[in-house]
Amino acid sequence: MCPQVGFIRGNVGATIFKEDNKVGFGICLRDATGSLIKAKSGWLYGVALSHEAEATTLLESICWVCDQGYTHVILELDSKQVVEDILNSNNYYSEYVHILLKCRSLLNSHLNLLVRFILRQANHVAHSLARVSRYYASSHVLYFIPTCITPLILNDIS
Repeated sequence: MCPQVGFIRGNVGATIFKEDNKVGFGICLRDATGSLIKAKSGWLYGVALSHEAEATTLLESICWVCDQGYTHVILELDSKQVVEDILNSNNYYSEYVHILLKCRSLLNSHLNLLVRFILRQANHVAHSLARVSRYYASSHVLYFIPTCITPLILNDIS
């Protein structure tokens, strides 16, 4: 699905590498035509529950998008729980809620940065980038379509 006019679409995905004690993430930014603007793939230490991994990846994505100077972005992730929890204001404390509070704070200060839920089937690009992150020594920013997502991007555009 293409974003509304004037917005960039950002797919966000996470994967857990239990044996490596890492959480991999993938972020893919595309314009209204579906063409790749840039992508990022990387990992963070620490095994988390899936909703914590998704929330941590969302926080990483929000920070990266803001650091890149983008102002009109719709970040899409396939964790319905995280998207719903971002929109709700729970007051209990946990590491997960702490991550959500950071996300909310950034979203509140960047009003044209939005988060929405998409089905997992529509988020293959971000998950592919998250899975290949384990083979890198550090985060990578990609300005071209890497081979791990070439068929997925081309199918989305056509």
